[in-house]
Amino acid sequence: MARQSEDAFKTFREAGKMMGNRTLQEIGDIGERHHDTYVKEANRLVQHMFVERVQGIDDIDGIRRQWAFTRLDATT
Repeated sequence: MARQSEDAFKTFREAGKMMGNRTLQEIGDIGERHHDTYVKEANRLVQHMFVERVQGIDDIDGIRRQWAFTRLDATT
């Protein structure tokens, strides 16, 4: 989905340039900048969620973390 919106904004920007339509070009430019910010924030969120998951922060009773350690020990 993120790539599709990035492509759409690039299309708007380039079409605006080709047609001499400054408004369309600006829509593409602004959309691309906002898209870049969105991607950075989304990546940061996913990294944070991954770290929480690995550390077991989302498991109050520790059952899932204990199971992961047991499985890891059994496979090595």
